[in-house]
Amino acid sequence: MKRLFVFVALVLVTTACGSTPTPTEIPTTTTIPATTTIPVPVVVARADLVGTVRDAVTLAGLGGATVRISSGPDSGKTATAAADGYYVLANVQVGTFFVQVSATGRVAVAQSVTLTTGNTTIDFALVRTPPAVEYRLTGTARRCSATYENSTGGTNQSRVDIPFSYSWDGARSGDFLYMSCQIDTAGDQGTLTVAIYKNGVFYRSGMAIGFPNIATASGSY
Repeated sequence: MKRLFVFVALVLVTTACGSTPTPTEIPTTTTIPATTTIPVPVVVARADLVGTVRDAVTLAGLGGATVRISSGPDSGKTATAAADGYYVLANVQVGTFFVQVSATGRVAVAQSVTLTTGNTTIDFALVRTPPAVEYRLTGTARRCSATYENSTGGTNQSRVDIPFSYSWDGARSGDFLYMSCQIDTAGDQGTLTVAIYKNGVFYRSGMAIGFPNIATASGSY
């Protein structure tokens, strides 16, 4: 019995002393740094708008004309034409925008322009500003004796060749407008038309055929 007890005791002691405890695993947390976004600069393409501003009839350059961008990111940018009408709008953002062109004594224009990289050339032609009042004589008659209201409210009288025109500015509302002309060459069987224009727009007219008839037109501004 003693031997059995001793054997059992030895087994228990050996088991207790020889066992290796299982190590406890400690979880490890890894922190991944956030990605930093670096903004990429936007490159805006720019170019020059160049050209010439001319009279629509004579094609002469209009020095002093103003070329102005009226829409888009460069709205308000202005260039003044040189003596020969040449202008440069430098360093303008490419794209489509409106341009206004004006010059003394001319009708201003507005136009859509598309500017691409590199220089873009756009020419402009401006027509003359119509006078406030214009009298016109046309027809096949050779000449006539004219009477017409002038810019001071007085009356002009003269013998004129046909065609003939007389114009003036500064008319005020209610001003009297009048022109008549008599075919004054014996044997002249031509036609004669007297027409009045207000600000370039036809207003009234009168007609005569052959000597010694009179064509007359009148009204008010």
